Amino acid sequence: MTTMPVETVAGPPATTSHVECTSAEREAMGIPETLIRYSVGIEDPDDLIRDLTQALDAVAQQTRSSEDGMAFAPKPLYAKERT
Repeated sequence: MTTMPVETVAGPPATTSHVECTSAEREAMGIPETLIRYSVGIEDPDDLIRDLTQALDAVAQQTRSSEDGMAFAPKPLYAKERT
């Protein structure tokens, strides 16, 4: 039996799930090079939401402040209140 990692991992399919495919094969399957694969582990869900929110907010901030004239910036992701 193989023990797999239990922590959350994020990365491009080119280096994770589809590492054995060429970029042309990934493109033919509809997997863009800009896709980020997010494989959720067993960490506390609130920690995962907080970490992902922080990361997406940082990307949005970088996109807004970039000098390359990009007009699109992703909106921040906020966790819903838990009752």
